[in-house]
Amino acid sequence: MSHHCRVFHFDFRPGNGEAVLTLARHAREIMEQQPGFRGVTFFADYENGRGGAMSLWDSEEAIQNYIKGSSGLMRVATAGLFIGTPKSIVAEVLEVD
Repeated sequence: MSHHCRVFHFDFRPGNGEAVLTLARHAREIMEQQPGFRGVTFFADYENGRGGAMSLWDSEEAIQNYIKGSSGLMRVATAGLFIGTPKSIVAEVLEVD
């Protein structure tokens, strides 16, 4: 069975580390309730204002359903936090031994 991932990254104003941490906690809570969710890793470079997440899912469809279902909630949670537009890619996970 293949898996898919979503890599999401964004820029934020340095000094907003607590807001980024709160966002990560909130996003994890929402993801954990979604069908097909497998796990997520968040990352942040507080000094340079860069952050993001890589989430693992059963399918691309599960990712798209999460995005559609959570976009309104996440837009509220991220209001004023991002600099510019976040970027996101969805791809098949390649497992190489």
